[in-house]
Amino acid sequence: MSEERARRKAPRHPEQVSEMRGLAIDGVGALLATLVMAAGFAATAGPGTLARIAVVGSLVGVGLGLVWARRSSLLWLPVGTVLLAVVVGPLAVGLLPSPDALIGATRGVVTSWKDLLTTTPPVDGDPHALYAVYYTVVLSALATTLASARFGRSAAAAGCALVGLGAAVWLGSFEVVMPAAVGVTLLVVLLAWSAVRARFGLTGRAGTAVTVTRRVRPVRALAGVGMVAVAAATAVAVAPLAVGTQDRALLRDRVEPPLDVRQFVSPLVGYRNYRGPLRSAELFTVDHRPADGKVRLAALEKYDGVVFGSAGGRSGDSGVYERLSRARARGGAWADLPRGPEERITLTVGDHTGVWTPGIATVEQVTPVTDSGGDGDRTLPLATLYANPASGTLVTTTGLEPGMAYEVSGRSGVNPSDGEVADAPVADIVLPPAENVPEVVAARASEVVGDEPTPLGRARALESYLRSAGFYSSGQSGEVRSRAGHSADRIDVLLDSEQMIGDEEQYAVAMALMARSVGLPARVVVGFDVPSPDGDGQISVTGDMASVWVEIPFSDVGWMVFAPTPERDKVPQQLAPEPKTSPQPKSIQPPPPPQETVELVSASSPGGADEQLDRWAWLWAFLLDVLILLGRALLLGLLLALAPAAIVLVKMRRTRSRRDAADPRERVAGGWDDLVDTFVDLGAARRDGATRREVADRVAEAYPDLAVRALAGGADAGAFAPGDLADEQAAGYWEEIDRVRSEVRDTHPAVAWWRSRVSLRSLISEDRVRSLRSGGRGLLGRVIGRIRGPRRAHDREWIR
Repeated sequence: MSEERARRKAPRHPEQVSEMRGLAIDGVGALLATLVMAAGFAATAGPGTLARIAVVGSLVGVGLGLVWARRSSLLWLPVGTVLLAVVVGPLAVGLLPSPDALIGATRGVVTSWKDLLTTTPPVDGDPHALYAVYYTVVLSALATTLASARFGRSAAAAGCALVGLGAAVWLGSFEVVMPAAVGVTLLVVLLAWSAVRARFGLTGRAGTAVTVTRRVRPVRALAGVGMVAVAAATAVAVAPLAVGTQDRALLRDRVEPPLDVRQFVSPLVGYRNYRGPLRSAELFTVDHRPADGKVRLAALEKYDGVVFGSAGGRSGDSGVYERLSRARARGGAWADLPRGPEERITLTVGDHTGVWTPGIATVEQVTPVTDSGGDGDRTLPLATLYANPASGTLVTTTGLEPGMAYEVSGRSGVNPSDGEVADAPVADIVLPPAENVPEVVAARASEVVGDEPTPLGRARALESYLRSAGFYSSGQSGEVRSRAGHSADRIDVLLDSEQMIGDEEQYAVAMALMARSVGLPARVVVGFDVPSPDGDGQISVTGDMASVWVEIPFSDVGWMVFAPTPERDKVPQQLAPEPKTSPQPKSIQPPPPPQETVELVSASSPGGADEQLDRWAWLWAFLLDVLILLGRALLLGLLLALAPAAIVLVKMRRTRSRRDAADPRERVAGGWDDLVDTFVDLGAARRDGATRREVADRVAEAYPDLAVRALAGGADAGAFAPGDLADEQAAGYWEEIDRVRSEVRDTHPAVAWWRSRVSLRSLISEDRVRSLRSGGRGLLGRVIGRIRGPRRAHDREWIR
């Protein structure tokens, strides 16, 4: 055997045991420290969600750290960490693995931090923000494990855990859940971990192993406990004095969250006011009429069965509202749609109030114009102006006031003819799905559309049906009764009544929902129809000019306008009222006893459940969830260990059956076979029809110091010698087998020996392995032959 092989086969059992023990200590210590660190996100997520994220993230980070602690290079560590973290990420945040979940986890590596910092805690149930918590836990566990297991520095490992806790606090919220308990627990874990590492000499280059005599151990233990107690008491007493009454400085204070317009009432809700009190009021004035003749308030995309409103939140392009200085149209179908001609109009606010700011289809720039009185307070504040380029909607968070004037630059909407649209397909625009839509919407839309093949034909069919079959009434004085609103019940009444009666609000919502049911991405737009001016002066826009229409996007055309509302002079016929029966008077029942008023406290409002959080109940729930998840992980590990354990048991049963054979000759032959199986599992022998002496020669090349040839001769003598073989001779032969096997075990590291114990090489005969290999090649050849056969026949036919 060469010197290199001799060096590799040299006994390293004590070193291997020490290394495995060190990895186990570092792994357990890093796992406990990371679990305690994750409690810093207590106010960010609920106990169940945080426990799942903490356990999964800690196991992933610690596992990666232990694997890479034994690698000679860390080149692939970032790639491996990102891949494994992304694959396991959906499970950590409570999602089932799927392509969409993996894509979300991949995006979360970059975007989840912004989602966490711009979402009001708690973020329990929002995977977009929970990915940031999960990745923080993974990185903290990985850094802590590498610092201890690879570089052997306890101080660095403790620093990584403390940095992780600081990151959890910095990324968290103003709400704090038992900070003293979390800090003291982490301190105790780190000190105990450092003491255990020093006890077993795992301090590495960062320190020196300390020899602790049996007599000094109790004194040092008591001293350590006393130091921890003093440090904890000092921290609890001094921390409030050091911090004082100042607010905590968090990273979310430095990050400006995107505007969520769902907090504002949809402009479609109060639409009837334009037909009532504001009918003749001058809402605002414009210096000229836009090319498409429309000034819009908002484009609405989301329907929940009650209100048609803006998508808000992070629902694609149509839901993102940013400051006008930073607002930009995203790439893709939204930005690629054609727009109308360039516009520059000046608007002066009159009686129009609220946050929804009049504008044009595409707003690129807004310039405040100081009013004629020079009052600076009436200038439109750009700091509170937000825009969504995809929907062409402006929002002023502080609201509009009379006298504010501003100039809007951008583009108006398109106004194509049906001939220009022709057979154009709808654009690839994704809108939020409509919820709680009445069944009559899809049924009536299917009847109206019929077999119309083109998208424009289906849209025009729906528009024509509503305009021709419906009647107009806004429920004002002197008009037929018409209920306001556009909830699911109101739309159901509109489409399922003998006479359709409503105004722009109901007809536009009905057409948008019907269009979506037949595959057309329709949205509802609230705005004003600006008349042509009589001269060159300002155009006054009143409430009577308010309108609601439907827009559908077509490829290479843009958002096309549809007006499904009947003419205002098309009033419904008066229906004879049904006679009412006078019910017989009933006995008057006594009024019910007064009930106590139960005050409901919102969990997210000030003074609510957040401030009344039972800290100990939260802590016990978190600990219980952590224990349950750790138990499941342990159970999974035990199930995964059943297969190796089954292999070891099968081999032990095989050895016992050979040792307990009735015939001494069979026991001797079985002993040799059992020893050969040991070498086969170690990769040092092959049977392949060789004799015992040939196998012994192969083994002796790798193990020259073992008496393998003598054992092979003894097996041959026991098999072919005349006469009977005594039981004592067979027992002695097995004793030699056990002695040689013990020497082989001492020659190999513990990991290599146990790897051979769970190997399947000796359990599967080499004839079977060769047949499987040849069968696999034969099957592959037959598959390739079937693929190439028709091609070769075609070539021969072409040659002929």
